[in-house]
Amino acid sequence: MTLAELTIVDCVEAIATVTAILVVFVGSSNDWKRYKWFKALNESQADRFIRVMRDGSEQQIPINQVVVGDVVLLEPGEVISCDGIFLSSHNVLCDESSMTGGADATTKASYEECIATKDRQLAGVDPSNLGGDGSQKMNPSCMEWLCHKNYLAIGGSKVLEGNGSYLVLAVGKNSLNGRITLALRGDSNGIPSRLTLNDLARAATKIVGSSVVLALLVHLLVKSRGSERPQDENGTSPVRLLIIAMTGLPLSITLAWSLATKRMIKENLLVRTLESCQTMGNASIICADKTGTLTQNEMTVVAGSVGVHAKFARKPNNNRERTSNGGTNARDFAVDLSNLDSALTPQLAKLFNDAIAVNSTAFEDMDPESGATVFIGSKTETALLKFAKELGWASYKVTREAANVIQMIPFSSDHKSMGCVVQFPDGSHRLLIKANSAPSGEVETAPIGEPEEDNISRTISSYASQTLRTVALCYRDFSHWPPEETRVEYDDLATDLTLISILGIEDPLREGVREAVANCHKAGVRVKICTGDNVVTAQSIAQQCGIYTPGDIVMEGPRFRALSPDNMKAIIPRLQVLARSSPEDKRLFVETLKKQGEVVCVAGDGTNDGLALKAAHIGLSMGVAGTEVAKEASDILLTDDNFSSIVRAIMWGRCLNDSARKFLQFQIPAKVAIAAIILASSLLPSPVLNVAQLLWIFAIVDVFAAFALATDPATPAVLKRRPRTMHSLFTTDMIKQILGQSTYQVTTFLHLHLFGSRISGYQHVGNPVLQKYPEHMVQTLVFNAFVFTQIFNLLNSRGLDQKLNILEDVLSSRCFVLITSIMVVVHVLIFVVAGTAFQVARICSGGWIISIALGFIPLPLGALIRLVPNEPCERIFKRVRLLPNAEVLPTTRSGSSSMPSPLSELNLSL
Repeated sequence: MTLAELTIVDCVEAIATVTAILVVFVGSSNDWKRYKWFKALNESQADRFIRVMRDGSEQQIPINQVVVGDVVLLEPGEVISCDGIFLSSHNVLCDESSMTGGADATTKASYEECIATKDRQLAGVDPSNLGGDGSQKMNPSCMEWLCHKNYLAIGGSKVLEGNGSYLVLAVGKNSLNGRITLALRGDSNGIPSRLTLNDLARAATKIVGSSVVLALLVHLLVKSRGSERPQDENGTSPVRLLIIAMTGLPLSITLAWSLATKRMIKENLLVRTLESCQTMGNASIICADKTGTLTQNEMTVVAGSVGVHAKFARKPNNNRERTSNGGTNARDFAVDLSNLDSALTPQLAKLFNDAIAVNSTAFEDMDPESGATVFIGSKTETALLKFAKELGWASYKVTREAANVIQMIPFSSDHKSMGCVVQFPDGSHRLLIKANSAPSGEVETAPIGEPEEDNISRTISSYASQTLRTVALCYRDFSHWPPEETRVEYDDLATDLTLISILGIEDPLREGVREAVANCHKAGVRVKICTGDNVVTAQSIAQQCGIYTPGDIVMEGPRFRALSPDNMKAIIPRLQVLARSSPEDKRLFVETLKKQGEVVCVAGDGTNDGLALKAAHIGLSMGVAGTEVAKEASDILLTDDNFSSIVRAIMWGRCLNDSARKFLQFQIPAKVAIAAIILASSLLPSPVLNVAQLLWIFAIVDVFAAFALATDPATPAVLKRRPRTMHSLFTTDMIKQILGQSTYQVTTFLHLHLFGSRISGYQHVGNPVLQKYPEHMVQTLVFNAFVFTQIFNLLNSRGLDQKLNILEDVLSSRCFVLITSIMVVVHVLIFVVAGTAFQVARICSGGWIISIALGFIPLPLGALIRLVPNEPCERIFKRVRLLPNAEVLPTTRSGSSSMPSPLSELNLSL
């Protein structure tokens, strides 16, 4: 077949094939790009090398070649790769927050040391120390030792300080990481938006199938009448045209989502599944992990006092409780932490810096995961070094090298302090002490009076009540060292101390968390905390974020797990903080919320969040600090590790939902009118529109409209409403517009085709030669008016509610204005330079006025439809099943003071 022999119908089939290929290509290319972005985030973790003892020699091997039986050597800053038991531990301190959710570091001891300590304690038990069942009661000191120390090496935890080695006992699917990863495999939960779109696709399939059957019947009816029109003119290919008319939705939705996901990447949101960003807009509850998600997972100095009266804090105007200890001492004054250096004398600043830098074992090195320069050591020491660096004091390296340290006193859990002795050039010595403060203890200074003692005690108590970890920096001068020839106990040295400062340390909130939580509440999205940390710390963070308010419930995971299903269902609306929760507790919490009809989003960064991330409708993980398990289980990655990005995800999700609804509100009336035109062309003596004209209309309805409505920017205005239900993509306002606009377009253009000659004055009855000219003019008039109808209805479709101002913020969407302008210009050019190809006649100014006037009618018609009350329409739509029936939620009688029956058992304890 030559090019000249190709018919318009052949071109239509070719375009349909290209459209199908384009749908697959666009979807596949987006999946490939997202895969490459996601793979780039995990490459640094897969290329790590570790040191092992194998075959009696030390070797350096890739992390994926570790096997059971290897002895792995650990240094500060390294990440434990596999599960095992410690063979040796020299003051090893591990951060297991990514696995357990706890913010406190864990001290590690060798397996032999732990077992020997337990055996020694049990061996010394006398008969009076037996329980009623004959079991032995362990010494409380031994219990405390075993609670704070263990011999387990958990893969994924980080070594903060110390050196040691451990024997690998589990790798791959047998390790804790591996078991969690296997638990995440399998079919994902049905995303509400995907399920709704599947329902829409099934409905569209039924409509297309019915239309095709009807088109075949019409085609056979026309053929049976013996019509002699050529096949491509008299519309005897209605099936092909109808299928093309109804198959533009997949391409349009794919294009719209592709545009949105690319723009979300610029907002630090990496979307792994297209449907997830749309479902995010309907999230009603966010379950956030505390450590690393709401907080920075880095201990930081947030408040303190220099001496007795100088109180400092970060942003003291917003944290008055941290600069006020409840006393009334007129000499107390507050300073912003950023301006602390200006309030100190150079001598005092140097002494302060020496107490931090010299009396420390932490150091600065390259982080193997992020490549950034960080402090490595215990969380308390790294917090103090960052504090000194933030104030611009002398480098810890310079200060430490300049000091002549003659003795180090390592940290002891008995007196909870550490110290070092520095010798000065004149032969005198200074003992620098860094000690953990507690409300029950006193920091002695000389001279000190009762008012100062009370002030110091109040300061420590105030920090403790805010769950701050308190640290005191003190010193004592000696003329010679050691002070005595015999051994001196630490308690004798730690007397007559001079107080430098009391510091309050905590894992601070991420920047913008308070504002993000407040914005979530304004958007009707509730935020809850699920963490493995203790109750006191979790509740304190919840109060700082604005998540916990008086009357809410805080509960530990084991207790929540033990509740009956009825009790869970009753308390979960008020349960704001779930502390000490295991991965299974978090999953159970999410599943219970989903059974209540909530659209649940889980935000986490640790391996212990994996099950909850997978169980939720939407999982969000931290792209930088998140573990590989958390990233694999999530649907959206926050590439800036900022909780505030969740608000932007909600905003973009709602914007995408609105774009999809706008597009459906626009496209369905157009598709109905096109289907009616195609079917009518098979019955009527002359076709309503030719194939070339229909192809231009398909381009407007399927491609240009998708680009125009999908490029509306996400604005904070969408956060001023509550999340919409996911039971249906359609709302009452949408169905009213669809029915009204469909009726107008079908009746208007069929009527214009049948009576256009009489209306336009081009009727030539009895003259067959002149009769073809008005038919050609009417077809052109119908085509011109139909295109302008779609352009004006595109403007009308920007409104999804009953607001009459549909042009609100239209100029802020430059793409919408540009694409609409392109459609108008191209359509005019069709009449100017491509009239022959599209078989259009030149029409006079009156014809243009009629076309534009008919096209403009959807705007006032849309305004009239918006004035129709929603309540009676909603009842009718539900009765005919155009809208789903709303679920009946359980309610309590207004004014009743008694608690619901499922809560009666817990009334006293809660």
